[in-house]
Amino acid sequence: MKFRKKRNKPIVSAKERTIEHPTASFLYLITGLGALTTAVGMMLCGKRSRALLIAQWVAPLLLTAAEERRSRRKESKVESDK
Repeated sequence: MKFRKKRNKPIVSAKERTIEHPTASFLYLITGLGALTTAVGMMLCGKRSRALLIAQWVAPLLLTAAEERRSRRKESKVESDK
């Protein structure tokens, strides 16, 4: 690790400075689980038709999350092979 002369702080590369942002797959996963929880809550409250409307989105959101994660792993594997 390199140090600056005056400040005596380590020099951090740009890659190390970047903040980990939630990926698209994580956001789809959280949204899908939130939709599932909301649908169950509405079903328990007796609002069956609204619960079914929201429950329709659970499977596509979770499948999209899985597909995003799979494609990201493929990309990272291809980049590491180069």
